[in-house]
Amino acid sequence: MTPERLEKIKAVLDKRTDYCVPVLDNVYDPYNFAAVLRSCEAFGLQEVHIITTSEKFELERKISKGCERWLDLKFWHSHKECFDFLRSEGRLIVATALPKDGETAFPLPELPLDKPLAIIFGNEHRGVGEESLAECDLKAFLPMYGFVESLNISAAFAASLGALLPRLRKEQPNCALSEAKKTEILSRWIADEPNRNKRK
Repeated sequence: MTPERLEKIKAVLDKRTDYCVPVLDNVYDPYNFAAVLRSCEAFGLQEVHIITTSEKFELERKISKGCERWLDLKFWHSHKECFDFLRSEGRLIVATALPKDGETAFPLPELPLDKPLAIIFGNEHRGVGEESLAECDLKAFLPMYGFVESLNISAAFAASLGALLPRLRKEQPNCALSEAKKTEILSRWIADEPNRNKRK
């Protein structure tokens, strides 16, 4: 590894955050998975939680372009176990869903940022599942100004991150990874570099 390459890796790692983690609730389309993971990597998220109780994880690697190798993917076969773990980290559990009559929901760009977040994005047809809705602390929605009320998950995901993360980095300057976690991830990335080059 050249010194320039190492500095680039360190610079990217310095911008990573795990203050906000996405939870993908039974997403099934391989292209959507790939697009979502590319958005995670591009926006500097490090950790992605993937619930697969009714759908299996498949990834279209022509779309992902290997970005999954830079991310920490955590798989769950139980909604409860996933949310128990996230809640043990002190996270606010947020479901992306339109509010029903009488419900309170935040526009996603206005979510409170005083606690670490876990934001649930749902299945392409069913949306966020009932198991996830039962576990969430609040709902959030992406404001729409046209006739349509929703976007494809990959488009909604990218728009949500684009709306939320600049504010997060401004209002929570300590949202970066801990030094211990950066050291651990850097070791893994360096160890994987020869394999990464072979896969190009």
